[in-house]
Amino acid sequence: MISADGSLVVTFNGEIYNHRALRSSLQRRGCVFRTQSDTEVLLHLYASKGPEMVNDLRGMYAFAIWDATKRGLFLARDPLGIKPLYHADDGQRFWAASQVRALKSCRGVDTTPSPAGNVGFMLWGHVPEPFTLYRGIKALPAGSWLWIDADGSSHTQTFASVFETSGDLRKRTGANQQRAGS
Repeated sequence: MISADGSLVVTFNGEIYNHRALRSSLQRRGCVFRTQSDTEVLLHLYASKGPEMVNDLRGMYAFAIWDATKRGLFLARDPLGIKPLYHADDGQRFWAASQVRALKSCRGVDTTPSPAGNVGFMLWGHVPEPFTLYRGIKALPAGSWLWIDADGSSHTQTFASVFETSGDLRKRTGANQQRAGS
């Protein structure tokens, strides 16, 4: 989806449980919506708050927003990591996908085995984030966001952790909120 002014583009996998409340709040601040979707809420919330938007989201999600004005890409993943988000770069290009398989097919992605990913799998039966089974493919950790500039410089920040008190994590994920239609 593209913002009305064309400056933001989002690709989104998931569901924002509190999108109606966020929408109402944004409308009170003057935002005009073209759809009823939670995807459009992400665009307006990012335009309003930038990366801090993640603190307002309740749900399961992985998304990427291209900000043409700042010439950068913002990616975020829900606090529990329900929706996967993987990324790779070769110093020239950056790729993101919801499946490792999609990144393995990109020319330039290093698919040699990752020692850390493979050892993690052998020891614990799963690959610890941010590792994958491949050296050139990383998982965006649950409850984290990534900003990558057009020049390739990047910054990752954790905004939620399963190590928070359970009440704080339930609040961030919407675990106590009743979903519409439930």
